Amino acid sequence: MWCSATRKRNLTACFGADRSLRTITEGDADRFREYLLQQDLYGDHQTSYRGSPSSFFRAAVRHSLISSNPFADLQSSVGVNSARQYFLSLQDAEKINCSLPRQISGGSYSFWARFGGLRAPSEVLPLKWADVNWEQNRIVIHSPKTEHHEGHESRPIPMFPELRRT
Repeated sequence: MWCSATRKRNLTACFGADRSLRTITEGDADRFREYLLQQDLYGDHQTSYRGSPSSFFRAAVRHSLISSNPFADLQSSVGVNSARQYFLSLQDAEKINCSLPRQISGGSYSFWARFGGLRAPSEVLPLKWADVNWEQNRIVIHSPKTEHHEGHESRPIPMFPELRRT
């Protein structure tokens, strides 16, 4: 079963390395939530860390390792923290892009992410000239993240003026 290193480290820190899955209760799941709240994590990350144990324990139920998922009732949806939202102006985007080391910015990764809505670098690196339709002013974006979903292996985006300059 899959569990990221960070999530595994949090579960182990909270419950101990030798704790059997069968002994973790719903009360322990609540204590895990409190443990995460005590960590220096932003609210959005806390909810995603709660979601992973739920998936992990759900897989354990499917494999008949445990009879029920103690994390099933914990809210795992990520909420929006509007206090952290910020509009990134064109000038600020240009400053950021110019200040990044070439191997991180890739020259224009941040522009493709900012103005094209692309995931960088996974959707920027596979771009080819054949993906650009100059006549229709469109670019076909291939998405490794969603390609396993039928009909979501690629998507068209408008060729915004900011992207033409990169």
